[in-house]
Amino acid sequence: MAGDHFRSVSISPTLVKAGVYHNVIPNQCEATLDLRLPPGVQSSKAVAEIQDAAKQTDEGVQIDIRPGEPTEAYQADTGSRLVRAFQRAIILRLKTRPSLVRKTGTGDMNTFAHKKRAECVTYGPGSSSTSHTDGEMVEIRDYLNSIEVLKEAIRQLVALSPRKGN
Repeated sequence: MAGDHFRSVSISPTLVKAGVYHNVIPNQCEATLDLRLPPGVQSSKAVAEIQDAAKQTDEGVQIDIRPGEPTEAYQADTGSRLVRAFQRAIILRLKTRPSLVRKTGTGDMNTFAHKKRAECVTYGPGSSSTSHTDGEMVEIRDYLNSIEVLKEAIRQLVALSPRKGN
């Protein structure tokens, strides 16, 4: 979807190896590509489409595709008790209005949510804009505050849970 990175398919070369001399065209190239899929797009379907496209190369060009272990996209329900518990905890502990961020990529949340059919959220200190960069860091104060938010989120989750017998 144009202008919506989270709902778009993206593919980025992350490792490329080719050639041994600066002035000789290499006869082979190896590349690792990071493929990120939005919720609703199955990795098996995306890989099949890439393999079909790879078959349509010029004569004499061979492309060997070896998919890694896929991680399906996951998106939390923003109205869930779990999300609400974290929002309330952030307001109570940090005295600030929380913002929800959609992130592409993989994480434990994606795997756990699908395998266990469980609601999940990702929460933690630091800036998502510097995640996985040389500028990524966490202030000790923010780390300690995140512990308080997690403790409060558990209390809020209990408070928001339906009571047995009601």
